[in-house]
Amino acid sequence: MAFDLLGAIISESTLFSIYGLLALSLNFQYGITGLPNFGLVLFYGIGAYASGVISSTVIMWAFSANINNYCQPSADTLRTAAATGDPGLALGATALGIMVAAILAGFFGFILSYPAIRIQEEWYLALVLLIAAEVVRTVVRNYFGFGGVCGTSGLAGIPSPFQWISNVTVQYAAFAFLVLALLGIAYFYFQRALNSPYGRMLKSIRDDHVAAQSLGKNVRRARTQVMIIGSAFAGVAGALITFYSGAVSPDNFIPIVTFNVWVMIVLGGLGNNKGALLGALLVTSLQKALSILAITLPISNAVLVLNYLVYVLEGIIFLLLLIYRPKGLIVEEPVRTPADVVLKSEEVVPKS
Repeated sequence: MAFDLLGAIISESTLFSIYGLLALSLNFQYGITGLPNFGLVLFYGIGAYASGVISSTVIMWAFSANINNYCQPSADTLRTAAATGDPGLALGATALGIMVAAILAGFFGFILSYPAIRIQEEWYLALVLLIAAEVVRTVVRNYFGFGGVCGTSGLAGIPSPFQWISNVTVQYAAFAFLVLALLGIAYFYFQRALNSPYGRMLKSIRDDHVAAQSLGKNVRRARTQVMIIGSAFAGVAGALITFYSGAVSPDNFIPIVTFNVWVMIVLGGLGNNKGALLGALLVTSLQKALSILAITLPISNAVLVLNYLVYVLEGIIFLLLLIYRPKGLIVEEPVRTPADVVLKSEEVVPKS
């Protein structure tokens, strides 16, 4: 079997960008603000399902399709054919799906985190979100019917925004450029937020929320805002994985996804956006390398063995980092304020 290097690069670029969004989101919540989110996969899944259902609904409405059940194979075929023949419809449905995914994920981030944030104890939030993620996944997995929720089989036939491009390689390359662009926008936003007065306030809350509150900072409101923003970006990542794979299934949003993102931000360095992206690149590259190795090795159970080996290696990496380099590969740097830049650029002339 010939190895498709270009296809591997395109696939890795896409997955890196999607997990990069998740890593930036979690780093903003925990690395910068100190909110441990063990249910990140919940907002990832909400974005995935919301974008899939909304884009499918828009396409079916546009063609006045008389199909009540989203899960029928005929509905899958219709959606794919419609997006192939109408570029504007495919792009518009994708844009709307991404926006709805961000709004819904941010809304649920507020609803689920608000009671725990009021308690002023961060680890209650971690447990609430972890439990909520599994409860929602179990409900969706065992529900079939209204709203495009198709139980364990999931929702298929979700077209890519570039479904109308006949060349499959060009189609996936265009999508890779799209997600890379969205990752660049997200990085710019989080980097600007980190180096702003708002970012410095969030770090003060992380380091000592009692001291920050005594200085007049509204700690509860700031934490709520961070949960909404981080959840919204996780929802965007969920929408992108849906349009990339063309389907969404509850079994894709298990707790190990959250653990993978935690490994990324700890590996790269907490409180550091560059570190979050570096961690995402290293972990997704490891996963991609092992998946390629699994299909090239002449062993019958290679895929199964290497799939479990990924989790073992990630666990070892996580433990080694905690022991030997707890601050990650890129250590968090002090925030550079405009005044600090000016002072350091001027020469200090000693008094005579």
